[in-house]
Amino acid sequence: MVKTLSSADGTLVSSLFRRLLGTKAGSQSQGEHTTRNYTGEFGRLALVDSSRSSAGEQRVSDIGDNKGHGDGPATRAAPASPEQAAKSIRAQADSELAALHAHLKVTTDGSAPREVAPQEHFTVTGSRTPLEIAKDMLGPKATDDQVRTYASSLMAENHITGSWKKPIAAGTTIRLPGQGADGSVYYQDKGDMNRDWADGTNMVIRADGSGSANYRIGHADVGVSWDPRNSDLSYRTQTEGKRQVETYGDGKVIESKLVTVKTDDGTGEEFQKTREKAVTKDGAIVTTEYGPNERVARETYEQKDGYRIVRSYDKKEHLAGISICEPDGHKTELTVNQQTGTIEGKRYDARGKLVDNVALMEHMLVYTDVRTGEKRADNFRAPSQDHADFEIFPAGKYDADSGTISSPGSFISEASFAPGRLGFGDGSVEITSNWDLSYDNKQTGEATVMHPDGTGARLHADGTIDRWGPADSDNARAEKLSPPEQLFLKQHPDVDRRDFLEIHRRFHGDQTKIDAFYEQLNKIDSARHLNGHEKAALRKDLMHHVAAPAEIYQGVTPSCNVTVVERELAMKSPAEYVKTVVTAVSDGTIATKDTGEKIKLDVNNLKMADSSGRDLASRIFQTAALHAEFYPAKNFRNSPDGVGRLMPGDRDPHGTRPIVFDGLKPAEVVDVLHRVAGEEKAVTYIVSADDLRQALAWNGGPPMIILVDGSSPPFNGAPSDSKPNHVVTITGVEPGPPEKYLVENQWGLVSDHSAPANAITAADLLKNMNQFQLDGGEVRTDNGAVVIIDGDHTRQYNLIGGNHYVNEAATRNAAADVRRLHPEQFNTGRKR
Repeated sequence: MVKTLSSADGTLVSSLFRRLLGTKAGSQSQGEHTTRNYTGEFGRLALVDSSRSSAGEQRVSDIGDNKGHGDGPATRAAPASPEQAAKSIRAQADSELAALHAHLKVTTDGSAPREVAPQEHFTVTGSRTPLEIAKDMLGPKATDDQVRTYASSLMAENHITGSWKKPIAAGTTIRLPGQGADGSVYYQDKGDMNRDWADGTNMVIRADGSGSANYRIGHADVGVSWDPRNSDLSYRTQTEGKRQVETYGDGKVIESKLVTVKTDDGTGEEFQKTREKAVTKDGAIVTTEYGPNERVARETYEQKDGYRIVRSYDKKEHLAGISICEPDGHKTELTVNQQTGTIEGKRYDARGKLVDNVALMEHMLVYTDVRTGEKRADNFRAPSQDHADFEIFPAGKYDADSGTISSPGSFISEASFAPGRLGFGDGSVEITSNWDLSYDNKQTGEATVMHPDGTGARLHADGTIDRWGPADSDNARAEKLSPPEQLFLKQHPDVDRRDFLEIHRRFHGDQTKIDAFYEQLNKIDSARHLNGHEKAALRKDLMHHVAAPAEIYQGVTPSCNVTVVERELAMKSPAEYVKTVVTAVSDGTIATKDTGEKIKLDVNNLKMADSSGRDLASRIFQTAALHAEFYPAKNFRNSPDGVGRLMPGDRDPHGTRPIVFDGLKPAEVVDVLHRVAGEEKAVTYIVSADDLRQALAWNGGPPMIILVDGSSPPFNGAPSDSKPNHVVTITGVEPGPPEKYLVENQWGLVSDHSAPANAITAADLLKNMNQFQLDGGEVRTDNGAVVIIDGDHTRQYNLIGGNHYVNEAATRNAAADVRRLHPEQFNTGRKR
């Protein structure tokens, strides 16, 4: 019997993910070829591909995406209802008017004004002017200003134009305004109550409860509006000279200045914002400062929890830095590297002493103690629809080699840094955002894994395995482990038995493949250049990658292009995958599959605990694979920010400064597959859902790499100026109807579509894949979707009717796209 999660379980776990780890799909920024722009709350990379497109030639942009940091502007919400906001603004206006008119002189001797009731039907006797009628109604003591005010209101109420001194014909029936005890002259017009004062003040109170007022305080003009149905229409505007201040009923205050601007008709003047202060629904005071043309220069959050967070922007509104002041006086200063998109900085104590190096890695602030080198992480959640303030709370100890966050206590002991996996209690229970559930009984040696598709397995204390699932081949009882499996488990009793069990389940039909995997994995024990902790971490990483390839993670790097190669090896050739990683770190070499050449590697650089969020195995594989791809034209080196740099190589006669790695061209992705993984794959263009099915069949089934627009649904990353800009892997098909594809995306499980519940329909997937855009130009859908399937890696194809046809134009373009063969393409930087 297979135990599945109930809907209640799902709600609980989903809530835990949101509340405890803050796991939401971070915005993914798509790394392209030249230009990078950071905008938004932590920054949103808008990257531009510099490759050219000729008419009639199918082209794709570079594939290499950096993970972005955030989603959008802060969620501002009124602490009061629209009714309360309107009431607040109206009350302020009434108070100011009362003070303003407390000493308003409306009679010549300062006595109280005559109170006059309005009249609906007044017949003019004789030919009399509005001024004469006003004097009669207000009495002899009324000031000239008051008389003129009454006369003006009389004319407005009766829609009379012209002069106050123009007579009204005898016998004419008109309406007369009233005069209140406060000196206001009032009348109703179409249900609206209008009030005017002799100092030029006027007020309108409408039948629906809204209203407005205009008056002058000192040298300042004041305009007030309120509406109980809309908070945005309840505000007070004060203008004095070239300065203007708008105060809203929800607490927001906007300061502006008068500037000269160019228009189509010449020059003109307009008020532009310089500062805005608002209150969020969580009670934080947010101050936004603006530069020229109302571009955001700085945002400051003063929160009720005592944190003060400042985000600064450059002249193009790209994020430049983040400052975090903690309640106890500690302060973190982060800056954005506009070339790489990474955000790093320092943390100081209340006395200004440096205590930590800090990197913002997706949803985490990772701190490295400058004295001990120990790492810890805080969840760092920017304002969103769920919460209007920044949320900063401890996550736990960060292990860069295993890619995990560990926290003390009985509830959560370990979670994957890549969002999507949680360990409960002592780690004996794990659950993922894809609803995979597993148990590991460390006392008995038993383990269980269960998946939402109905498959699962159980490892018994006696070393036998039960498997189950919908297909006959999925089912077995008391299946024995092979001798290599038994030996590995005996020699490494500390391994995660769930991964051990899942590897057996995944490859149960190919024991030779399983045994070869453990033969290579055992070589970690004697590997050089690794200490005991690193060996254990690498063993754990490799086992987990093979057991759960969906969780292979690219981190905050433009390495989606080699992450899919890593996943392909882990799924299809796990022994070769392990051999590549272990040989790279132990021998310091990687052997190319095309020529057999052994390329030297910098072992310390491979192991570097960078700020990418990747685990040790992925850092080693991805760095080694990229070095093999660019060698000898360039030497790829990982960098502390995890982005990587291309250094001058043996075939770089001119020599250039280090180049920031920004991704691979599609032709280079297939070149890596051929050079590092020994696979003969080709870039192929398709058009329809039938073509997608045919491509999968031509490829011999999944896994199949596809090019997508990571900035559009269903991937929902940050905007990009070029499409496609990301690569993912189709790992299965749900027949439907409707037909759906299981897609693994290396942005963490919460961004994944590899479970039946979040699989992507063929129509939605093709809609995404068919988009093409170059350098911010027009988005087209006639370029064709791109898949990477079996074929000559030096050619590009069209798949038509299930047959492969060479696309000569695309092949010619691709021939020049493999930069390791064309070192001159790199000589775009400054010379030494």
